Parts: sequence; C-alpha cells; structure tokens
Amino acid sequence: MTPVFHSQTGPLRMAEMRRVLHALPKVDLHRHLEGALRPVTLWEFHQNNQLDLFPNYDALVKAVQIPKGTYPGFKAFLDYFPPLRFPYG
Repeated sequence: MTPVFHSQTGPLRMAEMRRVLHALPKVDLHRHLEGALRPVTLWEFHQNNQLDLFPNYDALVKAVQIPKGTYPGFKAFLDYFPPLRFPYG
C-alpha cells in the first residue's frame, strides 16, 4: 500500500510528495563560524571587545584570508584558523 500524505488541496501520493519536497528551496544547516564571517565582521568584533590580537584591519585580513589564486593544501588551510579562535563573546 502506498502511503498517502495530505495537503491543503487533498491527498498526495509518495511520488508526488517527493516531487513537492524536491522542488522546495533548501538551506545549509551546517556552517562553521570561521568560514562564514566576513573579515570586516571579525574586525568589528575585535574592536568591540577591545582585543589586541591584530594592530589593524589589514593585519587581520592577512592572518585569516587565503590569498586568491593560491592553493596552500589542507594543512596550510587549517593554519589560517588559530587567529580566529579568540573569544566570540
């Protein structure tokens, strides 16, 4: 027996339900903070919390952004994250 789901317009068969669900917009529910924050947001947090990890915005950017066109490998990629591990508040 095929399961039946109900909508506002009546019953939906499994195949129709899959089509409906497939058509719905999706959202990314897994996001790492280090890769999701803009550098300017990190700088604002740095200033608002009176941290002294970076002398200026450019130093923060250099510490946390991998330059475009470079492919440093996974180990070097991970090395960019320690500067971001200051307290988030």
